Amino acid sequence: MTTLWKLDDEGTPVPCRDPIEWSKWFETTMDGSRHLGDTRVGRYRVSTIFLAVDHNWYGTGPPILWETMVFTRKGRTFEDYERRYSSRDAALDGHKWTVRAVKRMVSRP
Repeated sequence: MTTLWKLDDEGTPVPCRDPIEWSKWFETTMDGSRHLGDTRVGRYRVSTIFLAVDHNWYGTGPPILWETMVFTRKGRTFEDYERRYSSRDAALDGHKWTVRAVKRMVSRP
């Protein structure tokens, strides 16, 4: 089971079995290039990123490589909200869904 992943030039995840190669790639992505979505809604930030490490701890099914979280301005997570995905498309859909949910919550009286 491969736990380390990186993105190729087209944004497709590829397994990386060499931890030195992976760490060099990861270092170059600290500029935010692993972000799929970064949306501010009032005092909240919805962030969806490529994790680069498989979070499928059980080993069954596809690798889980993306995550959406909601943060407050102080950097705390929003009620421990976290969703993880096994595909880029699912992560993009999850980001959009989460943004809409936070907007609905913010607009409540």
